[in-house]
Amino acid sequence: MRHLRSRRVFLEQCGLGGLALSAAPAFGAIAAQDPDLIVINGIVATMDPAKPMAQAFAVKGSHFLAVGTTEEMKSLAGPRTRIVDAGGGMVVPGFTDTHNHGRGEALLYGVNAGNPYVVEYVTIQSIIDKLKARAAETKPGEWIVANFYDDTKIKDKRQLTLADMDKMSTEHPIEVRLRGGHASMFNSFAFKQAGVTKETPDILGGTYEKDAKGELSGRVTDTAIRKMNSFGARTAYSPAEAADRALKGFEFISAKFAEFGLTSV
Repeated sequence: MRHLRSRRVFLEQCGLGGLALSAAPAFGAIAAQDPDLIVINGIVATMDPAKPMAQAFAVKGSHFLAVGTTEEMKSLAGPRTRIVDAGGGMVVPGFTDTHNHGRGEALLYGVNAGNPYVVEYVTIQSIIDKLKARAAETKPGEWIVANFYDDTKIKDKRQLTLADMDKMSTEHPIEVRLRGGHASMFNSFAFKQAGVTKETPDILGGTYEKDAKGELSGRVTDTAIRKMNSFGARTAYSPAEAADRALKGFEFISAKFAEFGLTSV
């Protein structure tokens, strides 16, 4: 059976990144210039009602020169044109993400408890090690936050516990945010700072979860997370520093969007 590459691998091999299949000039109207890239033997969705599907296309710089049959596109090739065989794979336009909180600062500057880009199973010890390393370079008492903890992608086949969280630091409040955004794990230092004990009642729209023995498990959900975050010191930045971090974060996430085929957000 012929092996068909994933769209992501195919785009990376082509060097297209998030290049969109926008309307290209008609085959006969192409200027006399050699394409940089020609992709052949594909199933190309053009989004052009006049020619909704094609086999191949030619690219020069950041623009599509033409779309058409494999033979038509091969006839455009020059001595420096790179030709990539799609092997019957589907080629689609860049995707539009309709709901995204893509500031990028967390990815660029923060701690990633899991892999935010591709599916990867990680160990609990790897999460502990990352937070311990960040604690070693953070002033005692200041918050340390990690993102992208996916509790369904743990090699240990168990969840983070309060005991795990306390191995990260006993001198910093620590939050490890679950990827879904509706729950976080906290260490004992954070609970103490927030004044939360096993006797603290849940609040409207949020919970302080308990383990089988009725002790705090470390997991806090929804509105209760805001109460936890309302206490403690955080690293302060001047207005200029904050603006620079925000700009670099947007630049970083924009490049990542393009890398993975998101052309509009």
